[in-house]
Amino acid sequence: HAGVNTDVFTYGVILLELFTGSKGGIDIRSRSFREIIDLRLESDYPTHAAKKLGRLIQRCTMGNWKERPSMQHVLGVRITILHVDIGINI
Repeated sequence: HAGVNTDVFTYGVILLELFTGSKGGIDIRSRSFREIIDLRLESDYPTHAAKKLGRLIQRCTMGNWKERPSMQHVLGVRITILHVDIGINI
């Protein structure tokens, strides 16, 4: 399980870097998504989708690997965000 959960953590870190536009260790647990989202996006994103993605990133980067979601769950949430919340057909 550790290998798969490490992959989930790594995927969460990659999503965090895309979400924030930063390659640094940003702790998102105590901050709102509006404080950390890439400023270059300005307001050009669906707020509800960004919040869902922020929550997913938080779950993927949990310190305890047992608290992280499965990769199947992560990908399901990402598909839902893209398809339902943003309107991209995959």
